[in-house]
Amino acid sequence: MRTTALVAALAATVLGGIAAHAQIVPLSVGDFSPAATVIDFSLPAGNEQQITNQYASLGVTFSGALYTMRNAPDVNDFAANGGQIASNWRYSGGGIAGTTIDIWFAAGITRIGVYSKFWSTDSLTASLFNGSALLGSASMEGNIPMSPKVLFYGVQTPVPFDHVQLSISGPGNNFIAFDNLMFERAISGPSGAVPEPSTYGLLAAGVLLGIAFWRRQRR
Repeated sequence: MRTTALVAALAATVLGGIAAHAQIVPLSVGDFSPAATVIDFSLPAGNEQQITNQYASLGVTFSGALYTMRNAPDVNDFAANGGQIASNWRYSGGGIAGTTIDIWFAAGITRIGVYSKFWSTDSLTASLFNGSALLGSASMEGNIPMSPKVLFYGVQTPVPFDHVQLSISGPGNNFIAFDNLMFERAISGPSGAVPEPSTYGLLAAGVLLGIAFWRRQRR
């Protein structure tokens, strides 16, 4: 009974500790694999249409202030944009539509990145969740009026997340525009190996077997 209790306690400590101390690592576009899923925001077709479940077939849905944009000066800042990007700004609808955008994934991922532009006086915060548990958050500084106006922002966590909340804030006008959102569930990255959850279970099992063998030898 004592050995069983020790096994259960150590397993809970190892797995629980990993989930509670997830670290967010910044990524460049080159860190993503060719197999990463890319959303180009070509749907729904038309200007200032709200983006919600048009990409459900890719396992992604959106909620909050995200709309299609075809305004030429903004769209032209993004390379290979197909004539349409995404933004929280509606030129014909009174400006900013809101400051929060939620992205929901049908399956957990470990990497997400997007090309974006927003004012240098504002900041963009990405909060990553696994279910209702907050894994952590990362803040990015804006890049307008600097050049280039569009930068790539990407992050990675060692455990999967299925919800990202993007919030824009600051003394600027809180405008933000996106294109080519990419995501994937990776097993390695610039910070080293990122084990799958099952790997953590195997590591814990190996530790427990070693302890059990040591205890048997002492007896």
